[in-house]
Amino acid sequence: MIKPANRASLHDNVLAQLIDGIKNGQWKPGERLPGEMVLAQQFQVSRNCIREVLKAMALANIVKAYPGSGTFITEDALQNIEGPQLASTAFGSNSLWELKEMRDLLEGHAAYLAAKRATPEQIKQLHDALEPSPGADITEAHQNFHRMLMDIAGNQLLSKIFTSVKTELNSLRKKYGLLPKEILTTYSREHSEIYEMVKDHRPEAARAAMLKHIDAAWTDTLYEDLKGSRQ
Repeated sequence: MIKPANRASLHDNVLAQLIDGIKNGQWKPGERLPGEMVLAQQFQVSRNCIREVLKAMALANIVKAYPGSGTFITEDALQNIEGPQLASTAFGSNSLWELKEMRDLLEGHAAYLAAKRATPEQIKQLHDALEPSPGADITEAHQNFHRMLMDIAGNQLLSKIFTSVKTELNSLRKKYGLLPKEILTTYSREHSEIYEMVKDHRPEAARAAMLKHIDAAWTDTLYEDLKGSRQ
């Protein structure tokens, strides 16, 4: 029986209950899960929360989504639940979920403010940051672009809060170097999209481009963690 999710750890709670439901036979391999809206109502959480939990389960090959048909339990779901130890991989006191939420909040708004306030000189500097020097560390180049946006935003309190979680964010970004080259190329393209919105002084579009970028980075990093837990 599904219960409303504990407010203190929504994603953790939703995931744990879905996993328990599969283990206990509430949903068997091959069966369809209720839709996002139904699950959101049952857990009393947002559809976005349900979507992110299902994304993590899909990356672990516990569920598979079929456009137009729904999300189904995979045939190997029970084995995959035990294999990657999904809950301990995806969650923790400083979990990927929480870090993603912080990035959405801080860097999304930083992109918004940067698009409102960027001077011509700052726009040129941001453009130059899109093309790191040959041999430059990819992680450092990535961090530099995000730091520059925070500086351009010009909000000291926002910057202080960002600095307070910098250790956790840097630990997350170190995993970028483990990702395939084509994914890193995609990140560079997403940086270019953010830059274009800042250059054109389009705050809402800049925020949306940043949130899209963070969502992709979260998915890729979580996948890397899940993959590593199987090795």
